[in-house]
Amino acid sequence: NTLVAAYANAGHLRKAKQLFDTMPDRDIVSWASLLQAFVKKGDLSSGKRLFDLMPRWNVVVFNSMISGFANLGDLSSAESMFAWIPEATLVTWTTMVAAFCEKGLIARAKDLFSKMPERNMLACTTMLEAFSLKGDLTEAKRLFDTMPDRDIVSWASLLQAFVKKGDLSSGKRLFDLMPRWNVVVFNSMISGFANLGDLSSAESMFAWIPEATLVTWTTMVAAFCEKGLIARAKDLFSKMPERNMLACTTMLEAFSLKGDLTEAKRVFDSMPEWHLVSFTVMLQAYGKRGHLVECIRLLQTTRKMWSPTMR
Repeated sequence: NTLVAAYANAGHLRKAKQLFDTMPDRDIVSWASLLQAFVKKGDLSSGKRLFDLMPRWNVVVFNSMISGFANLGDLSSAESMFAWIPEATLVTWTTMVAAFCEKGLIARAKDLFSKMPERNMLACTTMLEAFSLKGDLTEAKRLFDTMPDRDIVSWASLLQAFVKKGDLSSGKRLFDLMPRWNVVVFNSMISGFANLGDLSSAESMFAWIPEATLVTWTTMVAAFCEKGLIARAKDLFSKMPERNMLACTTMLEAFSLKGDLTEAKRVFDSMPEWHLVSFTVMLQAYGKRGHLVECIRLLQTTRKMWSPTMR
């Protein structure tokens, strides 16, 4: 059993199967170990054949099959297995709720969630995130208020629901009540304020964040550009510890719209790699200013770079 489990956990399915076939006596642990190996590989057809051959099943075996089908998006088979299980555990219920949420079937997830004999943090947070992504602030708030315990993910999920609705006043009140913050929470608030055009609050939050991520920096740069504050965007862009494609393209577009070809070209040349959008923005910048020679040169560069991949 130990060797079968070891091979299975290491992903050596063939060796696990060979060893399993040579075993004179197999108990439920042997069968479950091999089944989990099939599930881990995503081979649910072989897993189901093995399941059907088993002399008996336990909750671990059922949970493996349900989890496997759910991970493959086969909710019909997962539901059938869930209906068949003699006594579903908290893990089983949570797996099915998460599977429905993953597929965007929030109503079905909510119905199953309401029938759970008991709930854990994962099940509650999964539903909370689903309501948040759907923009259902009423359900998200109702669930949050009934949770006996809340972790940082729970707080962040409700905050994102407020931000998505544009209710930053409620979002800020929730933020102030949080026992602690992480970068996801700060990014949500900064993004929310930026989307509403409240750059003063976004800047205050940006200055407060202990360690800004690439997403944080890019959000602020984009917010300044959106408001036409190119000089401030440029200053912040120059201070970025590292830059991603989005930040570079945002600045490139801003300089292009402003007609500042010198700065646009500087950003374009500094980009670690180019893509179709950056080429298009640069071409438009040259075209609008009547720089046809530069347009032709850039087009020739584009052909040289991409023609091999288009053959």
